[in-house]
Amino acid sequence: MLELLRALFALPLVFYLPGWLFCRLALPHLDPLTGGYVRVVASTLLSGWLALLLASLGIFSLWLLLLIIVLICGGLWLLARRTPALPRPPEAMPHRTQWYEVAAFAVIGALAFGLVLPPFETVLGARDAGVYASTGLAIARTGSLVQHDPLLAELGQQTQSADPVLRGAAEQARSNFLGVQNPERFIATRLYTAGFFINEGELVQGRIVPQHLHLLSAWIGLLASIFGGYGGLAAPGVLGVLGAWSVGMLGRQLMGVWGGGLAFLLLALNTVQVWFSRYSTAETAAQFLIFAGLYAFAALYSNPPLPVRARLAYAGIAGIAFGQLALNRIDAFLVLGPVVSYLGYCWLTRRWQSPQTVMSLALAAMLIHTALHIILIARAYFFDTAFARLQDFAITSYIAQPFITPLLREVYHTTNRSPFKDPLQIWRELALLSVGIALVLALWRWQTPVRWIEQQLLRWQDWLRGGIALLILLLAGYAYLVRPQILTPALLADLPLCLLPQNWQGQAGLGPEADACLILQGYVGAPVTIPDPPPGGDPRRMVPLANLVRIGWYLSPLGVVLGVVGFALWWWRGLSRASWLFLVVGLLGTFFFVRDTYGTTEQTYIYILRRFVPIAYPAFTLAIAYALVQLAGASPLAQGWLGRVRRVSAASAALLLVAFFVWTGRPVYRHIEYHGAVATLAATAAQIAPDTVLLVRGGAPTASQSRDVPDLVATPLRFGFGVNALPVKSSNPGTYAEPLAQQVAYWQAQGREVQLLLSASGADLVLPGTRLTRLDDLTLRVPEFEQLTNQKPRNVALLSLDFTRYHVEPDQAGSLPTLPLPITARDFAAQVRGFYLPEVAADGTVYAWTNGDALLRVAWRAGDPVAVLHLTLAGGNRPAQLGAAEVCVAATPETAAWSPTTHDSLSFTPLGCFTLTEAWQEYAITLDPAQIPPPATGSLLLRLTSDGWVPAQADPRQTDQRGLGIQFGGLRPDQASLAPIPLARR
Repeated sequence: MLELLRALFALPLVFYLPGWLFCRLALPHLDPLTGGYVRVVASTLLSGWLALLLASLGIFSLWLLLLIIVLICGGLWLLARRTPALPRPPEAMPHRTQWYEVAAFAVIGALAFGLVLPPFETVLGARDAGVYASTGLAIARTGSLVQHDPLLAELGQQTQSADPVLRGAAEQARSNFLGVQNPERFIATRLYTAGFFINEGELVQGRIVPQHLHLLSAWIGLLASIFGGYGGLAAPGVLGVLGAWSVGMLGRQLMGVWGGGLAFLLLALNTVQVWFSRYSTAETAAQFLIFAGLYAFAALYSNPPLPVRARLAYAGIAGIAFGQLALNRIDAFLVLGPVVSYLGYCWLTRRWQSPQTVMSLALAAMLIHTALHIILIARAYFFDTAFARLQDFAITSYIAQPFITPLLREVYHTTNRSPFKDPLQIWRELALLSVGIALVLALWRWQTPVRWIEQQLLRWQDWLRGGIALLILLLAGYAYLVRPQILTPALLADLPLCLLPQNWQGQAGLGPEADACLILQGYVGAPVTIPDPPPGGDPRRMVPLANLVRIGWYLSPLGVVLGVVGFALWWWRGLSRASWLFLVVGLLGTFFFVRDTYGTTEQTYIYILRRFVPIAYPAFTLAIAYALVQLAGASPLAQGWLGRVRRVSAASAALLLVAFFVWTGRPVYRHIEYHGAVATLAATAAQIAPDTVLLVRGGAPTASQSRDVPDLVATPLRFGFGVNALPVKSSNPGTYAEPLAQQVAYWQAQGREVQLLLSASGADLVLPGTRLTRLDDLTLRVPEFEQLTNQKPRNVALLSLDFTRYHVEPDQAGSLPTLPLPITARDFAAQVRGFYLPEVAADGTVYAWTNGDALLRVAWRAGDPVAVLHLTLAGGNRPAQLGAAEVCVAATPETAAWSPTTHDSLSFTPLGCFTLTEAWQEYAITLDPAQIPPPATGSLLLRLTSDGWVPAQADPRQTDQRGLGIQFGGLRPDQASLAPIPLARR
């Protein structure tokens, strides 16, 4: 009830009231649909910017934000009262059929909201979505964008302590707990978790800066402060609906209500749009800002002309929207370039008027905020991301110098590609820049060349527009039909056979590379085979060749054709003062990412298609709508029976596209990514006291996965819920076990409780002189859409993450913590290395695969008698050509904490080898103190070795790329007898 009351009070202030008062002052006579849209856009631009500003200052709170908005509304109300009202122009009178437009847009908007709710629960770390989400939740929780961690600051200050023991423990804790980045490449030399930076020299302050630019995170924080944490995740959806609405309004402004409504509907139904409206990355925010700005720009050039005050209002909205784009994503240059060029052209040709002044001031204000935001907060993200590009020119290299570390300055000067190596380069660049400025000033002073160029452009405009349209058709045809190398001569020869329904499922015995019919279906989502690179070429450069095909997976071939034809037709017939900026931005943005999408070679689908959400997909939907409007529009060819045929054809194509979008979007519409993750993490966080230190480790047998998997839960626990969760990043914590144990003892002496949150193979984090008490489990079983690299995904998998929480208590000095028998596949504090996450067999048995060389830590103390232990093992479902699985068991006393650096020097005593079956069986081993003397640590390492195999390599039908050994089900003591038994032999 409290959240409902808060929402009823806050939402009108955040999304409507400021815009309503602004429109009363500057745009009082808008039609209902335009008026409602402009009010929401103006309010949204203000609220998001204020949220980011307050969060950047560290003083964000919902009530402070609302107070500022109320004060602004009061100022607007007073200003409106003192400003003479604008007369109502006759052409602004409401149209009698206008209610149909409002109703249609309202229905589509309601549909769009229904598709983007509930949001995905993308709070898990180690990925961009989790960084945005956790940052937003941290803003709502702490009021600050930059996080100041007292525990981290204390650790940093300890590293400067005069006490060598305390200093040494803190130094090893810093090195083992925090991620490290190359100081010759990065300003942020430490990572708390992936995406949360600690800049060089800022550890002692405990200052943590989230990755990215932060406008979306501010929106997540704002909505989380209204609706609670889960409600904050709806921010991308709200902005996605506003983005689709902006696309529809731009279409309505440029081609009428039917074109705008169709574009709105198609984008709202588009699977990629729906996915990223529910996924917490910044693309839908960018889409909203781009198309709100483009709409305001188009309205600025409405025909008939608007009153001056209205034109100033639209110019201000456009400048703010385009400027805020720079606060949202680093690739804002694709839009800002044409906008700044437009303003420069207006100045150069002396067409500068008050709307250009207002647009420039609004844009400049947002860009100044962006510059300050980068310098004061996002410095590491910006300069680390632009590291290579800044060194392309001497001027940009010099500009970067004050903002990077001394070591990076040295790298800038000494790297092989450094522009500083040629002392004349800076002077050449300055001379070239000076010549350019002088030329521009000369053209401004003497207008004759400019006027002549304009006259020539006007004289040849039909040819130029036709040439651009033809170029678009050729480029798109090349990108869709030739560049992917799908339509080969061999496939074209088999094309008639592929039209027969019996061949649509592919031919038995043929793989994707050989089945012509399956290859052809790459245009609708089947696997797209990557062509071989030329001799000596980089295979990664071949992946983007089929980018337009992959975009078309979510448009249909019909949609791609209509979009390309419509866009070319728009350039040819529809280029105007109102539409040119959209056409230029649409062309640049689509071409830039279709040509060579950053991340294509590493990322999976649907994720990598995020690059096309801000510009490409909206541009395609608008172009599709334009093509259909032109097909059905009024013209001499649209009269009589031919006109009816054209209208029926246009309507049929629109219905086919809607049907395609709905049918193919069903898997995403009904899916909730990571559903249940927020509740599970919140339940775990509620069990942990505020001062508790939670060390997180494990998740897989490889060092990189043991480093990264803990971030999945540590990031939301720390930043979303305020738990002192520290992931252990070191690949070798055992080497530093003693100083890490000293750091834990120091925390305990301060009155802090220390806990471990361990997952598979997490016991390589061992703290001498402690014992562990099991507390509870953190088990995540959440749906995750499949992640494919070469075809359209549609299936839902299950992401399983298992952690167990242990309480750390002091114990006998020199002892190592062990668990009592029996040990199961979920007893992670016994899994030193080589174990994957647990799985559940068909018979209900919980087991874990090994990687072929696994280590278990078991108790083995002085005075223990001869012990018979029973291992529950299975070989698993293996391809017949591999034969039966075999495992050999050996043991060695753990005289000191195990480390991969000392592993090869250990001497293991063989305990037996066994041939395993696919079914579960117990295998007995004997531990004899006479053969294996118990060490002072009270710990024994039990080694399970077997031949490894990779399922995807052994069976092409499988996709599992893990290196597997055998299945471990548990270890238990023999209850019947402690007498020795014969060791099993091969």
